[in-house]
Amino acid sequence: MVNKKVNYHELLYRVLWLETNTTSLDISGLWNPDVELTVTVNDELLNGGINAYELFSIVNDKDILESYKHGLANDYAQHYSGIHPKMPHVNLPPKADYLAEYPTYDGFEELSSKLVDSGVNYLFEYLAPDVYGKAAGLGLVIVKMPSQLRVIDLLNKKVIWFDPDANAIEGFQLGGDFHALEVNNLALLKQGIINGMKTRVLTRQYLANEFEVEIDDVYQKQGKADNVLSELAE
Repeated sequence: MVNKKVNYHELLYRVLWLETNTTSLDISGLWNPDVELTVTVNDELLNGGINAYELFSIVNDKDILESYKHGLANDYAQHYSGIHPKMPHVNLPPKADYLAEYPTYDGFEELSSKLVDSGVNYLFEYLAPDVYGKAAGLGLVIVKMPSQLRVIDLLNKKVIWFDPDANAIEGFQLGGDFHALEVNNLALLKQGIINGMKTRVLTRQYLANEFEVEIDDVYQKQGKADNVLSELAE
């Protein structure tokens, strides 16, 4: 998650007009989601029959990891596609052509070399700019995380698969109260993001369709593969 913040959006019905309220909450001091969400992504890849390992379980050099994450965050931010039409303080995710290009930012090649030396030939990235909280009416509060995914072939130096338009979404009946997401150290916000990743993005059916494997036979086809997918949720 490049920007550790939640963008709240609420549409208020006045007598003669509609009014929009927007605010943002910086959660960087409350939660660093990258490690927890990386574990979530890795678990769902494994559940889908893909031979995956968490990036930090393979690369134990913190300098290499931090250089990669810092470079990725800066590169991602430089390719935002514009400003949110209803939230002038919020940037929109990069377009598809950004995901399709092999990364060249500082820190990536060092990580790539380390992974290849460790026998890992593919990197799975799950990228998100930030998170949204939206009052949808009738007391419903929606948690949404725009999600962009890609698989990078490290040996041949190219992106072999990407999805620029996925969304992790979950709804809660909270009487329209955004702040209920923040109670108990962001408990419902975290739950909403993780549930949305599991049920709206990285489902077994989605992974089977995207990677062209049969669900019932997925372990036989992927379990003995020589190459593995490493992944990071940044």
